[in-house]
Amino acid sequence: MKKRWILPLLAVLANTGSSHSGIRISREAEPFLAAPAVSGARALGMGGITSVTSRGIDGLSGNPAGLCLEGPNLAVDFSFPFLVRSGYGESDVKFEDYTRLDFHDLSSSPPGMPRLAIAVPLIRTRPRPVLGLAFRHFYNWNFSREWTFRYVYSTFDTNIHEKFETRGLFNTFTSGLGLSLTPSWSAGVLFHVPVRPRLQIEHSQTSRNHQLPYNQQEWSEKYTIALSASSFWALGTIIRVKDRLALSLGFQTPHRIEFLLHDGWFTDRWKMPETVDFGLSVRPLKSLLIAAEIQSRPWHALTINGRHPESMPGGVSFRLGLEGGSRRFWRIGAARDPLPIDPDNDGKPVISRMITVGLGLRSSTFQLDMAGSLQWASYPDPDALNNGRYQMRQGRFLVSLTAGFPRRE
Repeated sequence: MKKRWILPLLAVLANTGSSHSGIRISREAEPFLAAPAVSGARALGMGGITSVTSRGIDGLSGNPAGLCLEGPNLAVDFSFPFLVRSGYGESDVKFEDYTRLDFHDLSSSPPGMPRLAIAVPLIRTRPRPVLGLAFRHFYNWNFSREWTFRYVYSTFDTNIHEKFETRGLFNTFTSGLGLSLTPSWSAGVLFHVPVRPRLQIEHSQTSRNHQLPYNQQEWSEKYTIALSASSFWALGTIIRVKDRLALSLGFQTPHRIEFLLHDGWFTDRWKMPETVDFGLSVRPLKSLLIAAEIQSRPWHALTINGRHPESMPGGVSFRLGLEGGSRRFWRIGAARDPLPIDPDNDGKPVISRMITVGLGLRSSTFQLDMAGSLQWASYPDPDALNNGRYQMRQGRFLVSLTAGFPRRE
């Protein structure tokens, strides 16, 4: 693999992309269209809302102000991808000097356990501090993809089949503290410490010349990339009004990720921007909860080796979710998220959309939540001569089990 491929691939490993790498950045960004870093299946079932719906142990991966427990809790998540595929609406998409015959993903990420958490109240009297600890996947970089294209230039006519295998995880050890300052006001803080982040890329290619069918070439290369990252914080507060209305505000500090290719060819230092979210929930009926969330991440503040990319479109995410029931729950949600991708350089981001559904079952000692999501995006490829549209979609199924004394709004 020529090293010009390394930087475009790394340019999205932190869930972003930049215009200087062109349309290739957009294509490589697709595996990171996974649903937001939600705090369990309950949040996923409600459109990915975490700021105002986090309660109890979910506060360790959502709003830390929600760390309010009546007793010790233990939670574990299981994640399963499905319906993962990318490609063009047409079977043949023509570019200036080659035709894309096929492009698709094999898998976004294998099944896994993205979170294991425990939370314990320290003191029963106000402010009733609750301590929480969690091990979780913050970024998941496990995916496979392959494509086939026909390259025609002068008398050179060759079919090329390429495949990427990327294996990597960015895990964090999270400690959190939640305080019930008054009966209606809570606040909390999280501290994320990266734990052994790792990344490996293997690229293989097979080419066959149409004029010389017997002339077939195969080769593969493997790259090991060392990662290091800074620790970072998350702060949050929730205000509740008579158990009918809740307002939340959350803030996650910027953090740095450093990519170092094993042979010292390059080192990239990324500074990821902060995240700010605002949430609102209303309970018009005892058995119905309606929640909404606005989240902003100013991608223009991203820096690579101390410099800002020329163009990094951003925007505001909108999420809406409903939950009904008392001990048996149903949930639905929808989300609209801007991706930091600008394929036609018009200053506007590509918009991804997501719909979610979920179910829950609660007893006095455990809570079982299940949720599924389908996320998709589509945009024209400005390099294609026949106006080909690039289409991306990804599904996810998440199961969360909480043992102890689960508590909800």
